[in-house]
Amino acid sequence: MGQEWHRNMISQSTPPHWQRNLWIVWAAQFLGMIGMSACLPFIPFYLREIGTTDPESVKLWSGLILSGPFFASIVVAPLWGALGDRLGLKLMVVRAFIGLALALVFMAFVTTALQLFMLRVAQGLVSGFIAASIAFVSSQVPEERSSYALGVLQTSTSTGAILGPVAGGLLADTIGMRNVFVVVAAMCLVSGVAVGLLVTEHRNTKSHDTRYTTFENIRFVMQQPHLARLMTLLVVVQFTLMLSPVLLPFLVEAVAPNTVFLATMTGILLMARGIVGALAAPWWGRIADRRGHAGLLRIALLTAAIVSVLHSVAPSFASLVIIQALFGLCSAAPLVLLYGAVSKVSPRERRGGIMGVSSSATQLGHLGGPLMGGALASIVGLRPAFLVVALLFACILALIPRSLRKPNDVS
Repeated sequence: MGQEWHRNMISQSTPPHWQRNLWIVWAAQFLGMIGMSACLPFIPFYLREIGTTDPESVKLWSGLILSGPFFASIVVAPLWGALGDRLGLKLMVVRAFIGLALALVFMAFVTTALQLFMLRVAQGLVSGFIAASIAFVSSQVPEERSSYALGVLQTSTSTGAILGPVAGGLLADTIGMRNVFVVVAAMCLVSGVAVGLLVTEHRNTKSHDTRYTTFENIRFVMQQPHLARLMTLLVVVQFTLMLSPVLLPFLVEAVAPNTVFLATMTGILLMARGIVGALAAPWWGRIADRRGHAGLLRIALLTAAIVSVLHSVAPSFASLVIIQALFGLCSAAPLVLLYGAVSKVSPRERRGGIMGVSSSATQLGHLGGPLMGGALASIVGLRPAFLVVALLFACILALIPRSLRKPNDVS
């Protein structure tokens, strides 16, 4: 009787049309991700176009420009999340897309690498549509479907990242890089307007009346051992996941030393990983909603460790394609499961702020992983570096509590 009453209460508090909202936000994020992926791979070419021709300077500025938004968004993501709890999380999604569109328009008119870097930092301050979309969707879906919904949402970033570089290359070769930024800005503007006009947000009465500052949300997370452990897991898992992508071009070169299609072959590997990951993410989320998160996270990380070992002994490019597809299968799980777990244990009235803290934790790992990946390979060697990655995945298993959903069950 008590369980039936609880289910009725959940259904009564569930926002209407949550599935429609999910798919509209999915489409907007898909369009935005295509746009971003159409620009970023060609930053080195754009730097040469605006006058940075020294090869070492191009490498240095490319790294700084690609990392620029993360330096800013790590700090401001919790601020935007807390503001979303006050003013509405839908507004934060619209703000993120429009802010990104404005930053991209200005990037089309830069004349120096420093200007481009500063605009990328500004983009990190005003944008963050992925974090905003996650916070919005997690606040609108039924609790028992949250991991599935976040898994579905993740497919938009995966598929957008697959299609974006192809579209960007074609556009850059036909209309020029400056015009690519304008086209992408228009795509992001369309996404923001679509969310603003078509999405209906259900505002929780308590969240409207109760205002939590960013520091209160951070303190709340730190005072909840379960949430604090989830944030730690987000940092270390994302850090470890981002160690290997930077090593892939060198591994392709090692297994196919005479190839002249290094970039194409690396792209094929990333595509194999992305396609499988996009298909697997909703599947992981659907199972997690039914059977729990902790056991699935252990399976995914253990599989990632085994697959990382396989990277270290891969004899050919064909074997790497299969290995990367397997890595896509297991790497799609951690963020879906961890974001789903954070959503389920976060009070609805402060969920935007807490998901903002989660986004900062993820981006901290995203920023550190690529930087350490290259250093790791230079210290221990290319193939041994994958063994170290496998060891890190195995060590993370010790951090996973018995349950990712119930604080009372934390070990």
